[in-house]
Amino acid sequence: MQSSRPSLILLSVICALSPFGVTVIVPILPILDRSFDVSPQSLQFGVSAYVLGLAAMQPISGYLADTIGRRRVLLSGFLVFIGASICLALASEFWLIIVLRFVQAAGVSVGTVVARAVARDVLDEKQVLRAFSAISAAMGVSPIFAPIVGGWMGEALGYQGVFLITAVVGLAIWVWAWLKIPETRPTSYGLSESASPVESYRKLLFSKGFLGYTGVYGFLQCTFFSFLGVGAIAFSDLFGMSESRFGTIWGLMALTYLFGAFCVNGLVERVGLYRSMHGLSLFLFFSGWIGFALQLWLGLSVFSALLQLALLMAAAGAMTPTALAGVVNLFPDISGTAAGLSSSIGLTLAGLSSMLGGLLYPVGGYHWLSVLIASCGTLAAISWFFAYLGQLSAENSS
Repeated sequence: MQSSRPSLILLSVICALSPFGVTVIVPILPILDRSFDVSPQSLQFGVSAYVLGLAAMQPISGYLADTIGRRRVLLSGFLVFIGASICLALASEFWLIIVLRFVQAAGVSVGTVVARAVARDVLDEKQVLRAFSAISAAMGVSPIFAPIVGGWMGEALGYQGVFLITAVVGLAIWVWAWLKIPETRPTSYGLSESASPVESYRKLLFSKGFLGYTGVYGFLQCTFFSFLGVGAIAFSDLFGMSESRFGTIWGLMALTYLFGAFCVNGLVERVGLYRSMHGLSLFLFFSGWIGFALQLWLGLSVFSALLQLALLMAAAGAMTPTALAGVVNLFPDISGTAAGLSSSIGLTLAGLSSMLGGLLYPVGGYHWLSVLIASCGTLAAISWFFAYLGQLSAENSS
């Protein structure tokens, strides 16, 4: 008998699969380079195609979750992800890898959208923030843990082994979801009573609060997606670091994100949501530029490069739950659509930042990449104040 309230652990794991797929290939980019003899700029499409696949499909996934149900959309999408992962292991041309990465992302795009909508269906607003702290922790740890898997499996089994492991992970989560995820969509949100997608999207895009929260989420993703596309190559070029060592060091960075995600609830309880986010936004702004200044002062090293990222990740871990919760709490009747559109916009920004990082590093070196990372943090901080004004406006009008 299925529980009417899915496990928060399961929802977190479901959300974690899509970012896992983004970064599991990061350590094997040099292996793909050797296998297919492509340029560093071309390699970025292996990352960007996946991110853009998520961005393209999440609004559709969210609308379908609101109209035909959470469970069917989730299980169908994950089957597409598993099939594409198997095909990636068999691909012999790099252009085919790019196409299949897009398909792989289109399938898994349902994960974060449906899990966030399910959490909103079964929890009240206060519980949602706590739940999203756990979900965002999983989403933050996954793209940092995935390179450890990718690095070790890539060295042992080549790029084919990495994609097969991804398929196995996807299958395990699909079985767990099939057993434990019930249909949670409220019956009042049926197809006949739902607004058209155009009306729903228009409602969201004209909301200052929605745009602000989406900007916080999106630009926070940009801070480390700017780095991820070229991180393994840069650390190999500059510091002679192997794929497995890079994956391990990058995986340890998860601790800073986790610290932020698990501390935010206590911070909010002590000083309040708005004061907490104001302070975190300032910390985010100064962390990016202080990290860059230290690179200029102390010289570029593994320590100075990772320090900037660690500070920004701590802030991202603390701010992301509020951004995710804010999006779905604004419009509960279209929470799936809101989650999908917000993620789509955020990941489009992340994909563009990944491509921009890939262009800047060969031309200007790591310092230009560091400026891009700090700038993304600044834009995330500005977005919070936009969200805050939108939230105050909504509260005053209600």
